[in-house]
Amino acid sequence: TRVNANESDDGRVCIGWSGSASTARNLRVIEGALRRISARDDVRLHFIGAHKIDLKGVPHTTQRWSAETEVEDLRQIDIGLLPLPEDGWTKRKFYLKLVQYMALGIPAVASPLGANTEVMVPGSTGLLARTEDEWVKALESLLDARLRVQMGRAASERAHSNYTLQAQADRIRGVFETVTAGG
Repeated sequence: TRVNANESDDGRVCIGWSGSASTARNLRVIEGALRRISARDDVRLHFIGAHKIDLKGVPHTTQRWSAETEVEDLRQIDIGLLPLPEDGWTKRKFYLKLVQYMALGIPAVASPLGANTEVMVPGSTGLLARTEDEWVKALESLLDARLRVQMGRAASERAHSNYTLQAQADRIRGVFETVTAGG
Protein backbone atom coordinates (compact mmCIF):
# COMPACT_ATOMS: atom_id res chain seq x y z
CA THR A 1 0.00 0.00 0.00
CA ARG A 2 1.24 3.46 -0.81
CA VAL A 3 2.29 5.38 2.25
CA ASN A 4 2.53 8.76 0.62
CA ALA A 5 -0.41 10.63 -0.84
CA ASN A 6 1.86 12.09 -3.45
CA GLU A 7 3.86 14.12 -4.19
CA SER A 8 6.36 14.39 -6.91
CA ASP A 9 9.60 16.10 -6.00
CA ASP A 10 8.07 19.32 -7.29
CA GLY A 11 4.85 18.91 -5.27
CA ARG A 12 2.67 18.11 -8.28
CA VAL A 13 0.34 15.12 -8.42
CA CYS A 14 1.53 12.59 -11.00
CA ILE A 15 -1.26 11.29 -13.20
CA GLY A 16 0.13 8.33 -15.08
CA TRP A 17 -0.47 5.55 -17.52
CA SER A 18 1.39 2.35 -18.18
CA GLY A 19 1.02 0.25 -21.28
CA SER A 20 2.67 -0.62 -24.54
CA ALA A 21 3.29 1.16 -27.81
CA SER A 22 0.22 -0.62 -29.22
CA THR A 23 -2.09 0.52 -26.39
CA ALA A 24 -0.75 4.10 -26.22
CA ARG A 25 -3.41 5.05 -28.78
CA ASN A 26 -5.99 4.49 -26.01
CA LEU A 27 -4.81 7.77 -24.46
CA ARG A 28 -6.35 9.58 -27.44
CA VAL A 29 -9.75 8.55 -26.05
CA ILE A 30 -9.16 11.08 -23.26
CA GLU A 31 -6.95 13.56 -25.11
CA GLY A 32 -9.33 16.46 -24.40
CA ALA A 33 -9.52 15.62 -20.70
CA LEU A 34 -5.73 15.28 -20.52
CA ARG A 35 -5.30 18.65 -22.24
CA ARG A 36 -7.63 20.26 -19.67
CA ILE A 37 -6.11 18.59 -16.60
CA SER A 38 -2.51 19.18 -17.73
CA ALA A 39 -3.19 22.92 -17.79
CA ARG A 40 -3.24 22.86 -13.98
CA ASP A 41 -0.10 23.87 -12.10
CA ASP A 42 -0.53 21.08 -9.53
CA VAL A 43 -0.48 18.19 -12.03
CA ARG A 44 2.04 16.43 -14.22
CA LEU A 45 1.42 13.62 -16.69
CA HIS A 46 3.81 10.68 -17.01
CA PHE A 47 3.44 7.71 -19.34
CA ILE A 48 5.33 4.42 -19.08
CA GLY A 49 5.81 1.96 -21.92
CA ALA A 50 5.66 3.99 -25.08
CA HIS A 51 8.53 6.30 -25.89
CA LYS A 52 6.56 8.60 -28.19
CA ILE A 53 2.93 9.43 -27.55
CA ASP A 54 1.21 11.85 -29.90
CA LEU A 55 -1.17 14.00 -27.88
CA LYS A 56 -1.65 17.52 -29.22
CA GLY A 57 -1.22 20.22 -26.59
CA VAL A 58 -0.73 17.75 -23.74
CA PRO A 59 2.61 18.22 -21.96
CA HIS A 60 3.87 14.92 -20.57
CA THR A 61 6.95 12.85 -19.91
CA THR A 62 7.51 9.28 -21.07
CA GLN A 63 9.79 6.42 -20.24
CA ARG A 64 10.33 2.97 -21.62
CA TRP A 65 8.86 0.00 -19.77
CA SER A 66 11.32 -2.25 -17.96
CA ALA A 67 10.50 -5.51 -16.19
CA GLU A 68 13.30 -4.85 -13.72
CA THR A 69 11.95 -1.45 -12.63
CA GLU A 70 8.24 -1.78 -13.37
CA VAL A 71 6.99 -1.65 -9.77
CA GLU A 72 9.36 1.18 -8.84
CA ASP A 73 8.33 3.08 -11.98
CA LEU A 74 4.63 2.65 -11.23
CA ARG A 75 5.13 3.90 -7.68
CA GLN A 76 5.84 7.39 -9.01
CA ILE A 77 2.22 7.54 -10.23
CA ASP A 78 -0.37 8.99 -7.84
CA ILE A 79 -3.42 8.44 -10.08
CA GLY A 80 -3.56 5.69 -12.70
CA LEU A 81 -5.25 6.00 -16.08
CA LEU A 82 -7.02 3.21 -17.96
CA PRO A 83 -8.85 4.78 -20.90
CA LEU A 84 -10.34 2.45 -23.51
CA PRO A 85 -12.05 2.90 -26.84
CA GLU A 86 -15.51 1.37 -27.01
CA ASP A 87 -15.32 -1.62 -29.32
CA GLY A 88 -16.09 -5.32 -29.26
CA TRP A 89 -12.68 -6.22 -27.83
CA THR A 90 -12.57 -3.76 -24.92
CA LYS A 91 -16.07 -4.68 -23.74
CA ARG A 92 -14.95 -8.24 -22.90
CA LYS A 93 -11.36 -7.90 -21.74
CA PHE A 94 -9.88 -8.23 -18.25
CA TYR A 95 -7.43 -5.40 -17.60
CA LEU A 96 -4.60 -6.64 -15.43
CA LYS A 97 -3.19 -3.10 -15.40
CA LEU A 98 -6.12 -2.00 -13.22
CA VAL A 99 -5.36 -4.73 -10.69
CA GLN A 100 -1.70 -3.75 -10.81
CA TYR A 101 -2.50 -0.10 -10.03
CA MET A 102 -4.84 -1.20 -7.26
CA ALA A 103 -2.36 -3.63 -5.71
CA LEU A 104 0.16 -0.79 -5.46
CA GLY A 105 -2.42 1.45 -3.78
CA ILE A 106 -2.81 3.70 -6.81
CA PRO A 107 -6.41 4.81 -7.30
CA ALA A 108 -7.33 4.75 -10.96
CA VAL A 109 -9.77 6.39 -13.30
CA ALA A 110 -10.90 3.90 -15.92
CA SER A 111 -13.34 3.54 -18.77
CA PRO A 112 -16.40 1.55 -17.65
CA LEU A 113 -15.66 -1.35 -20.00
CA GLY A 114 -14.62 -4.96 -19.71
CA ALA A 115 -13.97 -6.29 -16.24
CA ASN A 116 -13.18 -2.77 -14.97
CA THR A 117 -16.74 -2.48 -13.69
CA GLU A 118 -16.36 -5.72 -11.70
CA VAL A 119 -12.80 -5.24 -10.44
CA MET A 120 -13.25 -1.65 -9.32
CA VAL A 121 -15.75 -0.51 -6.72
CA PRO A 122 -16.58 2.94 -8.13
CA GLY A 123 -16.23 5.67 -5.53
CA SER A 124 -14.38 3.33 -3.18
CA THR A 125 -11.37 1.86 -4.98
CA GLY A 126 -11.30 4.19 -7.98
CA LEU A 127 -13.51 6.03 -10.43
CA LEU A 128 -15.13 5.21 -13.76
CA ALA A 129 -15.48 7.84 -16.47
CA ARG A 130 -16.87 7.82 -19.98
CA THR A 131 -17.14 11.44 -21.21
CA GLU A 132 -14.47 14.14 -21.27
CA ASP A 133 -16.21 16.03 -18.47
CA GLU A 134 -16.48 12.84 -16.36
CA TRP A 135 -12.74 12.19 -16.82
CA VAL A 136 -11.84 15.73 -15.80
CA LYS A 137 -14.16 15.65 -12.78
CA ALA A 138 -12.82 12.26 -11.66
CA LEU A 139 -9.19 13.32 -12.03
CA GLU A 140 -9.80 16.62 -10.24
CA SER A 141 -11.50 14.85 -7.34
CA LEU A 142 -8.46 12.59 -6.91
CA LEU A 143 -6.17 15.61 -6.60
CA ASP A 144 -7.38 15.65 -2.99
CA ALA A 145 -4.63 13.78 -1.09
CA ARG A 146 -7.00 12.38 1.56
CA LEU A 147 -9.33 10.88 -1.04
CA ARG A 148 -6.36 9.43 -2.97
CA VAL A 149 -4.98 7.77 0.15
CA GLN A 150 -8.41 6.45 1.17
CA MET A 151 -9.15 5.03 -2.28
CA GLY A 152 -5.60 3.74 -2.65
CA ARG A 153 -5.87 1.77 0.58
CA ALA A 154 -9.27 0.36 -0.37
CA ALA A 155 -7.97 -0.51 -3.84
CA SER A 156 -4.94 -2.29 -2.42
CA GLU A 157 -7.04 -4.28 0.03
CA ARG A 158 -9.47 -5.32 -2.72
CA ALA A 159 -6.69 -6.31 -5.09
CA HIS A 160 -4.86 -8.35 -2.47
CA SER A 161 -7.98 -10.06 -1.17
CA ASN A 162 -9.41 -10.91 -4.60
CA TYR A 163 -6.71 -11.04 -7.25
CA THR A 164 -3.56 -12.54 -5.76
CA LEU A 165 -2.46 -16.13 -5.95
CA GLN A 166 -2.87 -16.40 -2.17
CA ALA A 167 -6.45 -15.14 -2.38
CA GLN A 168 -7.26 -17.71 -5.07
CA ALA A 169 -5.39 -20.66 -3.50
CA ASP A 170 -8.49 -22.56 -2.31
CA ARG A 171 -10.24 -22.11 -5.66
CA ILE A 172 -7.15 -23.24 -7.56
CA ARG A 173 -6.73 -26.20 -5.23
CA GLY A 174 -10.38 -27.18 -5.76
CA VAL A 175 -10.06 -27.07 -9.53
CA PHE A 176 -6.83 -29.09 -9.37
CA GLU A 177 -8.44 -31.70 -7.09
CA THR A 178 -11.47 -31.98 -9.41
CA VAL A 179 -9.25 -32.45 -12.45
CA THR A 180 -6.98 -35.01 -10.78
CA ALA A 181 -9.97 -36.92 -9.42
CA GLY A 182 -11.24 -37.31 -12.96
CA GLY A 183 -14.37 -35.30 -12.36
